[in-house]
Amino acid sequence: MSNFRKLEEELKTYDKEWRVRFAIWCARKALPIWEEKFAEDKRPALAIQAAQNCLDNPSLENAKLANTAANAAYWAANAANAAYVARAAAMTAAAAAYACAASAARAAAIALNNGQSCLDLFEKYKKSLELNTVSLQELNAGL
Repeated sequence: MSNFRKLEEELKTYDKEWRVRFAIWCARKALPIWEEKFAEDKRPALAIQAAQNCLDNPSLENAKLANTAANAAYWAANAANAAYVARAAAMTAAAAAYACAASAARAAAIALNNGQSCLDLFEKYKKSLELNTVSLQELNAGL
């Protein structure tokens, strides 16, 4: 079984809010790669923010905005004549906004291009939550 399939199975044991938080965390890890190449294109960042807004204030309106932002990030990734990893970074943001945690982790692993698998990212996220010793700034600074 592939790492992605193992992660999909593992994620089934968590509720939707937890999975969305993990997807957002993955997307934030990959976003700097996109921004380095396409600083003027805010669609992936807006998708991440829309997903966060859905968590902070669940409503039909925020869900619609997140879906729209996810579509925009997805099309940004496909339209960009970008390097493979930059495209993966935008796809991570789209997956986060779509609340597809396993896809976000897989895309982030591709974007980060540092030898980590989607399962590695998942384990790092869980460990950071369990230990509760890593600050949000440290989590967002890098893996």
